[in-house]
Amino acid sequence: MRTRVLNEAKKHMVSFRNFLEEDEDYDENQYEFSMNVVINKEVGGNREQTFAELRAIDDITIVKQEPHSGTEDDGNYYSKVIIRFIPESVHDVSGTLRGIIDRVSNITGLVRATYNDDLQKISGPEAE
Repeated sequence: MRTRVLNEAKKHMVSFRNFLEEDEDYDENQYEFSMNVVINKEVGGNREQTFAELRAIDDITIVKQEPHSGTEDDGNYYSKVIIRFIPESVHDVSGTLRGIIDRVSNITGLVRATYNDDLQKISGPEAE
């Protein structure tokens, strides 16, 4: 009985180890691009709240500020943000990108959002 229990436990441990190991063939189809943004201090939320609104946009997985890119004046914050997303369809990455850019431009308090034309795939075999 004890041997059978140990063998069963080993089988489950091997199965669990295989589950934890990364599948080299798996591709998340994750893409990344950057935007220069201007956030009004008087309208909408503060900078962190505006970044949270960016993260809430469908398909976006990560929003982070480019290190050392943040500046401000009396009325605005200026930042370069890196945005990662997984497209709705791998056959229409550009369409997903356009949709994201459109939704970004509708965020209250965002004075300007300029796409830097630097879309790149960051996962899978085509990633740089």
